[in-house]
Amino acid sequence: MTPLLIRCEASAVLGSGHVMRCLALAEEWMRRGGRAVFAMVEPEAAIAARLCAAGATIEKLPVTPGSTADAAATAALAQRLGVRWVVLDGPMFGAGWEAAWPAEGALLRIDDNGLARAFRADLVLNQNLGAATSDYPARRASCRMLLGPSYALLRPEFMAVADRGSVRGSRLVVTLGGSDPACATERVLEALLRPETQTVDADFVIGAANPRRAALTAAIDVHSPRLESVVAPADLPRRFAAAPLAVTAGGTTIYELALLHTPMLLLCTADNQRRTCVNFAAAGAARYVGWHAEVASAELARVLVSMLTDGPSRDGCAASAARLVDGHGAGRVVDVMCGGAV
Repeated sequence: MTPLLIRCEASAVLGSGHVMRCLALAEEWMRRGGRAVFAMVEPEAAIAARLCAAGATIEKLPVTPGSTADAAATAALAQRLGVRWVVLDGPMFGAGWEAAWPAEGALLRIDDNGLARAFRADLVLNQNLGAATSDYPARRASCRMLLGPSYALLRPEFMAVADRGSVRGSRLVVTLGGSDPACATERVLEALLRPETQTVDADFVIGAANPRRAALTAAIDVHSPRLESVVAPADLPRRFAAAPLAVTAGGTTIYELALLHTPMLLLCTADNQRRTCVNFAAAGAARYVGWHAEVASAELARVLVSMLTDGPSRDGCAASAARLVDGHGAGRVVDVMCGGAV
């Protein structure tokens, strides 16, 4: 197989979700004997270490993300590596980037929002529940579409834990992204410090890219052992699988939790998550409490206690979510990239 070139970024604003789901695709590509290269402007040290540990390599681009210079540098790198496919994942690759992109090689665009404008892509992947071809009205006739959670890009370590099964513990897990620019973690902490949640134990997963991680860990760990923080844990799949409930946002994490049959309480922390959060709730696959900044701590505490004390409802959410995701999305995507039918 030829090398796979992936153009994405992780930052305090973007978070790490774009990179981590691309890593799932890269790992599947490498499992089949290929090489995966990530083109990034300034990868955060922990993210770079994670990519390299998985066997991928990183090429740094001295450009402004999303600029025409970015497109030119990415194209030059693709030509030098001799790749067949370039993968784009991130909102910065807009019309200006595409206008500067040469018509060589195949382009896979990973998207969450839909695109009303004309765009360059040979293949579009939108793994979100409710994604539809109507979200891309200006697509070219030759552009193939991979839509919905059956194509969710999940890393092998989650599949490994799902295959083993897990015994549920008593500590809920709070996981709100690699950087949590919305400060939603603080909102959940506030709810867990209320009188009605004093019997609730929780682990807070803090991303390595979170610029507030020192302050957060200090604020959480003062309440240890009831509340504890962990920064970028290596055993994240096991922690997810053992939790009786996860408080999370509407990114890729919800598909990881769905695979592991972990019940979810959703806070929307970004505009591009609203539709997914609403659709998961409508499918009975999660409880959705709304936009993070509009949910009062008393209401969040009330819903947390309600879910933790209603086992049948929680189990029903988990079962509905699990029916949406089987963990083989990355394999299906690579199959299509290698010439298979959609």
